[in-house]
Amino acid sequence: MKIREQEVLIPTSMVGNYPNPRWWDASWARHFHGDREPPDSMNREALEDAVAAVALDQENAGLDIIADGRVHGDNYADTAVYHYLRRMGYDLRGGHLGFPIYSRLHSGTIEQEIKRHGAMMVEQARALKRATSKPTKVQYTGVQVLAQCTNDLYYKSSRDRALAIAKAMNEDILEVDSLGIDFIQLDEFTWPYFWELYA
Repeated sequence: MKIREQEVLIPTSMVGNYPNPRWWDASWARHFHGDREPPDSMNREALEDAVAAVALDQENAGLDIIADGRVHGDNYADTAVYHYLRRMGYDLRGGHLGFPIYSRLHSGTIEQEIKRHGAMMVEQARALKRATSKPTKVQYTGVQVLAQCTNDLYYKSSRDRALAIAKAMNEDILEVDSLGIDFIQLDEFTWPYFWELYA
C-alpha cells in the first residue's frame, strides 16, 4: 500500500479506543452540545497533551499510521456514541440498546432534523497533526451504528435518518480532510447484528 508516496507492505495502525491518560479530563467533550465555542485554551492544551501522549506511544511501538486514539470521552459509551449524538442535536435519553455486548448503552432521541451543531473530530485532528509528522488517521463511529442508536421521533424511515446522519458527519469529515489527515476510519461495530440500514 502506498502511504505518502512510499510503499508499505503491511501498514500498521491502531484501531479503536486507546486508554486515556489518568490525568486527562474530557469534560469539555462530554458537556459540549454545539451551543458554545470549541474548547477554551486550557482544555485545548489538555487535549493536545493527551493526543500527543497517545501519538508518542504509537510512534514508539513503530506503527506506520498514527491514530487519534479516541480520547474525546472518559468511557466507551461517550467515546463511541454519545460524543457524536450530542453534536447532531440529540437528547440523550432513550431505552437500552438491543445489542448483547452494547446493552448497557442507551439510545439518543431525535425530535428534530439532524444537523451538525458542533465539530465532532476537528479538534482531535488538529491536535494529532501537531503531535506527529507521521501519516495520521482519525476515527469516526459509523453512520449505521449511530442510526441504530437512535430513538427516532422525527424521520419517516431509517433510510432518511441514516442519510441525515451521513450528511452531518460528511461536513465534519470534509473539515478533517482539509487539515491533511491521511486516513479516515468509519467504525461500524454493529454489523454482526444484521441490521438493515435501509429497512
